Amino acid sequence: MRYDFVYDGTLEGLLCVIAFAVARHVRPDSINPESAVEVPQRPVYIRTDRDIADNFYRYIGHNAGTECQQLVYDYFLTAADGVEPMIYDLICRALCEGPSIFERTDDCRIRAMRRRIRDLYREAGDELQELMSVPVNDVQVAVTEPSGIVIPIIRQAVLEDVFDGDFLLYDRRHALLLMRAGSSVYSINVASDEIYKNNRNERDPYIIYELFWDKFISSEDRRRISYRKERLVSDGISGLWEIPA
Repeated sequence: MRYDFVYDGTLEGLLCVIAFAVARHVRPDSINPESAVEVPQRPVYIRTDRDIADNFYRYIGHNAGTECQQLVYDYFLTAADGVEPMIYDLICRALCEGPSIFERTDDCRIRAMRRRIRDLYREAGDELQELMSVPVNDVQVAVTEPSGIVIPIIRQAVLEDVFDGDFLLYDRRHALLLMRAGSSVYSINVASDEIYKNNRNERDPYIIYELFWDKFISSEDRRRISYRKERLVSDGISGLWEIPA
């Protein structure tokens, strides 16, 4: 029997898939985000449960160490090809062998993951330096297209140093929005929405503003509960896919 899993594309969703497989001693044949162009004909869709993801993340930290937690989080943000099986393999090996696996220098897979993460943080720094915005209706709008998911890495610097007042930062490649409206800051994953699917090739910041700002911010009654969105608060979740240790 094949085990082909589909999840919502978030780190929490991937952790729920891996927790499901580990608990049932099942080795997935494939793990794909639901936005993937090609998925198996009859996949098993694993619903994202924040509590399960948080608990499994803490379980990883308790049994495999905080370095494993950080490596899982950072490597997911690289958006590298085959990121799901790599993270699944890392977690399973680390749970079996313990934190000592990260002390070995001859593990080519962990070394490759660390190299890709270094490239990700380098890219995040470059994106932050080159970030350009245009004013649209008193809102600063910027569009970026990094190969990795850099918004969680540069988020704090963006909030503190880059934009004054309201802004909309759109990661076109990964369909992510980081927005500040008044005193509230929002992280939104729009990959599953029709507005993204119909306009994913749009580059014009003015059109991006028209597409997203009113839809998500200006009119409360037009928000759909099914959107993944988080209000960022100082004592809670502080970024996209940031799971507490």
